Amino acid sequence: MITQLKKIIDSSLRKIYPYIQRSYTKKIKGSKHNMFISYLAAPFYHRNDIKYLNHHQNRGETLIIGDILCELGISHKFVRLDKPLITYAGYDIVFGVEPNFIKACKANPNALKIYYATGAYCKYQNKAVRERTDQFNKSHNTSIPYYRLAAEHDAIEIADAIIQIGTKHTIATYPKYIQNKIIPIRQTCHTYDTNDYIKNKLENVSYSDFVWMGSAGSILKGLDLVLDYFISHPGLNLHIFGNIDFDVWDYYKQRVIQCKNIHFYGLCDLDSDTVRNVGLKCAYVILPSASEGCPGSVINMAKLGCIPIVTPISSFEGLESYGLIIPSYTSEGIDMAIQTAINWTKDEINSKIEGIFDFSNKNFCKKTFTEDFQTALSAIISKYENKSAD
Repeated sequence: MITQLKKIIDSSLRKIYPYIQRSYTKKIKGSKHNMFISYLAAPFYHRNDIKYLNHHQNRGETLIIGDILCELGISHKFVRLDKPLITYAGYDIVFGVEPNFIKACKANPNALKIYYATGAYCKYQNKAVRERTDQFNKSHNTSIPYYRLAAEHDAIEIADAIIQIGTKHTIATYPKYIQNKIIPIRQTCHTYDTNDYIKNKLENVSYSDFVWMGSAGSILKGLDLVLDYFISHPGLNLHIFGNIDFDVWDYYKQRVIQCKNIHFYGLCDLDSDTVRNVGLKCAYVILPSASEGCPGSVINMAKLGCIPIVTPISSFEGLESYGLIIPSYTSEGIDMAIQTAINWTKDEINSKIEGIFDFSNKNFCKKTFTEDFQTALSAIISKYENKSAD
């Protein structure tokens, strides 16, 4: 009876831990360092919950970072990035994102400070939000508010080094005096069951079907440009995953409700049949984002063999061989890219589908993220230790 009760209690605790736990601590015997990580803590209490981990790639990456720290023999404490703590002191390495990253840096002034950047420079993003929203309001006679403005902070100035998920295009959004601090790494993105997938893809793909995947910040991510284009091109089909900002949807709902070529799915589990079937059908993934650096949504669809059509900030090294760069954040830029894509021969499109499928699955996975992150972190710590010894 007691054993059974204990099992019930343990099972219940495992379910609620991710929602109440703000920290996770791992002490390693003989460790030379004690590291504070401002990011996520809940994934450590939900390690075997695949559905939970699939909700966002940062949950799985948190577990990988923890495993790397264990392998490097570094004691560590993960805390939720935005929840206040009683104390932030007692660490010689501080890593992560604001606001707790900044608080911990101030509490440990002599610590090695490593900022974890997962997108474009905040001031660059905010400029893009304002410019794109103003552009939309002027051309559509609306008054949409600014969505996805980032809280501006001084984390990059405080940091001794920056580990950046992204590419050379992401790094270019930062001030030049900051760029030499940055080490770019590849992200993981989702891992699909790809047995016989590419064969099925080439048998089922439609060369007139496109997918857009995103979340908050519809105008920032160019959904307006994409909708405007497909509303006026009924011969091409658009599939949309993710939520749409309320004011943006309020503007478009009457315009798209009669469009048989535009399909909305909302938020879907990446392992769902819906995502897989759309991935099989669509030849292209399109995202004219104005700020995201190498977004996971594009890579996730590329891993299902969808050819990326993206802006420079949303591209990644190697994309030119398999996809297209949208030349401008305008309807003309969208038209130019799409017309180029649909005028490729079937052989060209199939070759690019196979190429991007292979490239993205090999380059954006747990293995590459682990290698990149461990190499970057080890190099930063080694430099810090050598400097301390001088």
